[in-house]
Amino acid sequence: MGFFFILPFGLFFSSKNSLLEFVVLKFLLIVFFLLKGFDYLYCFFYYDSFSWSMLLLSFLICFFMLLGNMMFIFFDLSFNFVFLVFLMFFSLFSLFLSSNLFLFYVLFEFSVLPVFFIICGLGFSFERLESAIYMLVYTLFFSLPFAVFLFILFFSVKDLSFFLYSFTYFSSWDYFFVFFSVLMFFVKIPSFFLHLWLPKAHVEAPVSGSMILAGVLLKLGAFGLFLYLPIVFFQMQLFVEFFFVWGLLGTLLSSLACFFQVDLKKMIAYMSIMHMGIVISALFSFCDFSFQGVLMMLLGHGFVSSSLFLCLNFCYERSFSRGIFVNKGIMLLSSSLYFWFSLIISFNISVPPSMNFISELFLIFSLVSFLDFNIYLLMFTIFFNSVVSFYFFVSMFHGFSSYKFFFSNLSIKEMYLIFGHVIPLLSFLFFI
Repeated sequence: MGFFFILPFGLFFSSKNSLLEFVVLKFLLIVFFLLKGFDYLYCFFYYDSFSWSMLLLSFLICFFMLLGNMMFIFFDLSFNFVFLVFLMFFSLFSLFLSSNLFLFYVLFEFSVLPVFFIICGLGFSFERLESAIYMLVYTLFFSLPFAVFLFILFFSVKDLSFFLYSFTYFSSWDYFFVFFSVLMFFVKIPSFFLHLWLPKAHVEAPVSGSMILAGVLLKLGAFGLFLYLPIVFFQMQLFVEFFFVWGLLGTLLSSLACFFQVDLKKMIAYMSIMHMGIVISALFSFCDFSFQGVLMMLLGHGFVSSSLFLCLNFCYERSFSRGIFVNKGIMLLSSSLYFWFSLIISFNISVPPSMNFISELFLIFSLVSFLDFNIYLLMFTIFFNSVVSFYFFVSMFHGFSSYKFFFSNLSIKEMYLIFGHVIPLLSFLFFI
């Protein structure tokens, strides 16, 4: 089955880089399929269904990054880029299998570095260094309270494992550190009010940087919260409703912010913030449905957001602009791009039978069961989510086109790359 999935992507390989490409893909495939033989890794590593799903997402996004850079007219598959992809995958591989809080913290912060170098090395704008430093400082600064929390934790229980203890007996803990330690995950998700680094990073990043940033790195915050909240469950009861409302309010505000964007990349970035706000609220509801819905939402949104940036880059390579007032009337210029964009946008608004639809049902059940009055706020957020997606799609593909030159259809390679993102969004139906 895997052979027939990989076979069409042979179109991407060229004789110039054939040996390097073969070694890269062979290594990733071996590492990925060897994971099926492990249920538990001793000492600092642990393996379960959640980590398996996130590893699957990381593997596929890194795979699509390599394929994408073989075909984009502005890039080539250089050794530096391959090294950064390997470094990224290795850090994500270790992070998702980690069962030690200190190791998790180190890898959590280290995962930003490959994206930092991708933005600095492959970006085009003069402001790319400023955006990369902005992202790095923003994430590192808000991780300091978590580092202090680790020291307090280690000197209290002499253990930093996720699974070997519970903190039910630490009633005298300083709630200050518990509250601010959560902000490290909120920045990486990111939640609204702590999101300013994300649009700047997306604007200056190349398409490969945006794919890994939206597809995987934003999911690290939710994955960390999933592991961390049970540890501080009793200490967090004081702030649960606050963070719950923060997530829903951030979703609503980020959807409104989309209407004021003129850069299509920024609009996709705010759409990611909008989806992640619902994930935050679901995690703080502590409902059985919420954890299943969060996992499916992380996977679904990972593939959707990566494919949105990919399709937008296809438009950029033809129009040389990301402006919302320039990219209009594409429906009459490229029928293939219109088809794939409409399919991905429908997944973004959770149209059945996509994975996003099932995940949104689980999340709605968990949010309504937590606080009944939030159903009205939830209705507004879901409504604005759909409106923003339609606004994004209509702005690009309808209206009068300003192009006076030939706007070509997608090539076979480009369509295969998008199709690779679509397969996982529908393949889950065979495992229900």
